[in-house]
Amino acid sequence: MGSVLVSFSNPFAYIPQITILAAAEGEHKLPTINGGKDLKEALQKLGSIPSSKLLAVEVLWTPQNENDTLSERELLEDYPLLRPL
Repeated sequence: MGSVLVSFSNPFAYIPQITILAAAEGEHKLPTINGGKDLKEALQKLGSIPSSKLLAVEVLWTPQNENDTLSERELLEDYPLLRPL
């Protein structure tokens, strides 16, 4: 699943970048995420995969430390392939 940036108008807002990695048996087609509706659909499809078919799931986020922050500019510099929602 690709990374998605949720943008806020406040440049000092906490902006997490979240990546969900999943490995499952079989073929599972997820939509290209271009907005909130697509994100919701992709998460619902991931959630509908039976646990017996899941091999691994990992959720990664940046920044990880409670007191760390990233501005939108820093986030885009570190993750240039992100798409705003």
